[in-house]
Amino acid sequence: MDLTDIRIALVVARTGSLSAASEKLGITQPTLSKAIARLERESKIRLFERLARGMRPTELGQTFLSYAERLDLNATDLYAALRDLRQAKAGTLRLGIGQGVPDRYVISLAEATTAHGVTLDLSGGMTDSLQKAVAVGDLEFALIGLARAPSNGLKWIPIRDDPMQPMAPRSNSLTHRRESVAWSELSHARWIVPAPGTASFAEFERNFCDHRVEPPIPIVASRASTREVALAVALDAIVLITRSLAEDSQISARFRLVRPEGGWASKRKLVLVHRQGGYLSPSARKALETIRETVASS
Repeated sequence: MDLTDIRIALVVARTGSLSAASEKLGITQPTLSKAIARLERESKIRLFERLARGMRPTELGQTFLSYAERLDLNATDLYAALRDLRQAKAGTLRLGIGQGVPDRYVISLAEATTAHGVTLDLSGGMTDSLQKAVAVGDLEFALIGLARAPSNGLKWIPIRDDPMQPMAPRSNSLTHRRESVAWSELSHARWIVPAPGTASFAEFERNFCDHRVEPPIPIVASRASTREVALAVALDAIVLITRSLAEDSQISARFRLVRPEGGWASKRKLVLVHRQGGYLSPSARKALETIRETVASS
């Protein structure tokens, strides 16, 4: 079986259609169809069901693809290792930066890596999407916030406690209270929070439920990690900000903590994640160490 055909089948399975896989890979749909047909002929099983809108793996196809994914990842690691041996260093470092990670960490990393001739290929996004990208080998590692160790074949390296905490613009009356703010009052406040379906949104709702208060409906549920702070200022709303981000002078100058009765519970940590047993290029290993040193010294 051809490794390229296997890679194509995996992308079709992940994207759910030939058109989406064609756009991702830059390969025509007829070429993709021929690759799938070759695999089905060689494996003597039907890999995909053809639906009105898209394709999905059959039961046998799911088993085939689970083994094919390991083969594809091993091949990717092999090619990367051979490339690094030939070049003595990797030319491009592909990594993910999650929501709530301060710019100062990314700047320090960029300064250290580019000084050695390495090109950074940075991807942003939600924690779940970055973990998936690392798991399938699209990223070498990611710097993200997690409350617990992942269970999808990823290794995590916690580097600091970095809980989410409610903050509001200094003009907001709730930030001037000497006493704690009642949860019933917070339930009627204006909130900007991460989008439903994320771990941070679940943590937001859990804090209210643990105090027997109905969680408020946020005025903004955001997947745009660079927009929440500006929106909070414009809308005079409470926003969840990571402790490390709150340490930045630009944030501390504009925001203050909102102190709920009994405090805000968050187990979030700033962590590095990479594939368990997967290949890490020399530049990736150096970058991991740079991030750990930068965070430790901050």
